[in-house]
Amino acid sequence: MPTPASGWRQPEQDFPGGPLAGVQLQERLESLAFELGGGDYCAPGQLAGDFIRGTPSTELGAIEPSYKPGVRLGDLTQSLPDYAIEAIREALPAFGRQIRGFDRADAILTGVETRTSSPVRITRDPDTLQSLNVRGLYRPARELATRAAFCRRGWMGSKSPRHWPISTGQRKSIAAANQ
Repeated sequence: MPTPASGWRQPEQDFPGGPLAGVQLQERLESLAFELGGGDYCAPGQLAGDFIRGTPSTELGAIEPSYKPGVRLGDLTQSLPDYAIEAIREALPAFGRQIRGFDRADAILTGVETRTSSPVRITRDPDTLQSLNVRGLYRPARELATRAAFCRRGWMGSKSPRHWPISTGQRKSIAAANQ
């Protein structure tokens, strides 16, 4: 495994183009996806089989897209960097061998998802959940809802609500919602 001495976590290598290069890439991908979707918030899409073969999609198979306001079929390779295209083309059949139907030829690859979780840790007051160094910054409700859903489904293992860094009142609210 790489170590800091061997080049790991060197800004020039981890962030070619600067620390905001990832944000710039995200903006380029989102703008291109918007254009490929027709500029009216429809998403660009392509059938998985066509994507793997490198053929633009022209009509849907048996699977209907769930994204609203809609999907415009075409060639998603126009909206992704080459390394992503290669990785997806390799990954779809591999997942299909593990999860039957995952690489179904008429499955729909939709749009470009560029949102990620932030690697930034915000230390919060355990009772109010307010940031200790940014007044008025609180834990998003979505984060609490996600934790509650994961716990309810058993995806957090032993991390039951009593182990979360939240206030007693919030803990009781989440516990009540999970019953």
